Amino acid sequence: MKSDISRRYRFMEFQRYAGKREKRRAFALLKALLLGILLLLIACNWARDERKLPPRSQIGWISDNEFRVRAAGAAKYKAGDLSERKTQALQAAILMAHYIIYEEFITTIARDVAHIPRSEIKKRVTQELGQHISAGKVIEMEYDGEGNCKLIYEITGENIKQKLYSVRNRMMIENK
Repeated sequence: MKSDISRRYRFMEFQRYAGKREKRRAFALLKALLLGILLLLIACNWARDERKLPPRSQIGWISDNEFRVRAAGAAKYKAGDLSERKTQALQAAILMAHYIIYEEFITTIARDVAHIPRSEIKKRVTQELGQHISAGKVIEMEYDGEGNCKLIYEITGENIKQKLYSVRNRMMIENK
């Protein structure tokens, strides 16, 4: 009986000693693994920064004359055949793109003129840039199996960005 207890005790001592050694080894392995992952992420980030995105996939201000947004649209719940669903989804996506552009422009102005109602800002943006927004074009479009549409919508015009900031500046001056 005594030998059985002493055998268990020796085994537990061995486990405790082996446990500490294994914990140190596991901790060192974990540190090496984390360091390797960190170096990999840094290397991938540098590679991504050096790689220029193709111009069609850029969103936001491309230049002072171009602005792009990504939008999606879906057809009505019980639309007819697939082509009708695609047409409705395209129209919905274009309307969503218009809405996104208006909201982006209104937000840009509202940051600096917070005391002016958004409705007034929207009215001014519509007056100055509404024609450009309505005359925009779809530069990329993609449908899924159900006829839903994802697109990239672009508005172009001479000095659109400058016009947006001139609207902001006029509103700031008028409402001091």
